[in-house]
Amino acid sequence: MQLSVNRISTLSLDKVHELGVLHRDEYQRGLTYHGFAQIVARLCFDLNCQVQKDDYGGTKPYHANIIYPVGQKEDTQEIAVQLAFHAEFIQYTPPV
Repeated sequence: MQLSVNRISTLSLDKVHELGVLHRDEYQRGLTYHGFAQIVARLCFDLNCQVQKDDYGGTKPYHANIIYPVGQKEDTQEIAVQLAFHAEFIQYTPPV
């Protein structure tokens, strides 16, 4: 099981929100973009997950996947709950 993410530690807040808006426009047209959840990579490693770069052949340079360890479905769900619990929501305020 994998979770699609963007590696944002080197990006400005505006650039991160731009990535979110572009993702919405490409995959979820018609929905509202509210912001993003920020997870510290160290937590992923502490939960025995891997963070693997997956830049789609250079077209999405910040894209990566959090890869869950192989195990029971319940273990994967517990990791997802831990990631969500420690995530910080960063709200998007559209430009006026």
